[in-house]
Amino acid sequence: MLKIFIGYDPRQAISYNVCQHSILIRATKPVAIIPLVIETLPIKRQGLTPFTWSRFLVPYLSDFKGTSIFLDADIILQSDINELIELINNSYTDKEMPAVSVVKSSQKFEWASVMVFNCSHKDNNILTPDYIDNTKENLHKISWTENIGEIPGLWNHLVGYDKEWNFELYKSDVKLIHYTQGVPAWVETSDCEFSEEWKKELNYMNSSIGWVDLMGKSVHATKLTDGSIVPKYKINNSKQVVKNIEINNKTYSNQYLEAQTELHKNDNYGVASLSFAPIVAEFMRNLNIKSIADYGAGKKRLLIGLEKEGVSNFQYYPYDPVFPEYGPPVSADLVCCIDVLEHIEPEYLDNVLSELQSIICNIGFFTIHMGPAGKVLSDGRNAHLIQQPTSWWLPILCRYFNVMHLASHNMHGKGFWLLVESIKK
Repeated sequence: MLKIFIGYDPRQAISYNVCQHSILIRATKPVAIIPLVIETLPIKRQGLTPFTWSRFLVPYLSDFKGTSIFLDADIILQSDINELIELINNSYTDKEMPAVSVVKSSQKFEWASVMVFNCSHKDNNILTPDYIDNTKENLHKISWTENIGEIPGLWNHLVGYDKEWNFELYKSDVKLIHYTQGVPAWVETSDCEFSEEWKKELNYMNSSIGWVDLMGKSVHATKLTDGSIVPKYKINNSKQVVKNIEINNKTYSNQYLEAQTELHKNDNYGVASLSFAPIVAEFMRNLNIKSIADYGAGKKRLLIGLEKEGVSNFQYYPYDPVFPEYGPPVSADLVCCIDVLEHIEPEYLDNVLSELQSIICNIGFFTIHMGPAGKVLSDGRNAHLIQQPTSWWLPILCRYFNVMHLASHNMHGKGFWLLVESIKK
């Protein structure tokens, strides 16, 4: 079985997970994927990443036998990785496979980012833990051997360094995309080449069919008197059942609604929509939007801002629990949720996202503030109950939405905005 070693960095676990998933869903033969976790390895040496040096352990970890591959974490496959092995094998039918094969790009420091090792080659015997921990040699330039095979460039396309991929020029789709300046999980890299391909892989990795569809017919499920199907553990404790049903049917607690009602008495609370109205107005003009749902509308300042931008002749549907006269949330051409999600009680976040998913029929515009708010709740908590970076938010959002565009902003503090489509239930 082909062994594939992938560098693991706990600071960007999302990169490893998307990489390994992109391999598994395309592999036509069994493969063994092994993360290089520095704490489990026989060396201590690290560099920019925990796997800067551990990558050269691959022959040793393979008992100096067979063919094994190393990949950086910030990579996705667009083709079956077994094709790469077949390509190399077919190139050396009448002679021994090279000690290591790489894409010999102009950025020589990236040669070691994708390596196919002939682990049994005598030149690789030097790659022991002691040698790797102590050598002064520049192993990243493949200095331990002169027996280096060459892999076509489509198996390590360096985003940001190589020329943008041109299908007509190369007469082939790219096989392996390497986001060596950072995967598009961050605002700073969200607009890079092949960013949409990475986001699609992330969305797929985080997707799942509903629990009832997956488990509803299993021995682990039971049907309640109201016809709903739940996990069996929920019938073992009647108080827990009541609590779960209460949470499952709500997007906020009664106590929090009272606190928000008090905050809304402040005329300066909930003004972010005015700052984002120009962006929303541009979307409306470009996308021919005729109706807007304003989720978490507050005092309807988005409507005020759009009118100032000269936008007219559209239907406006506000929703905010503090203002029950607005009515329930409804669908519209564009669903806006401006600086709302960071205010949500964490235990209700999935319910809110599910509700947004259900009303976005076309496109959604979300803005999220990542730092503390200037105001506090009556119990002393900061008004922003969730203060997390983009990398925390993205995997959660991608369970419900396909992210079409992501951008940073500094309006009222550091944050980001994104355009989304709902993942159909």
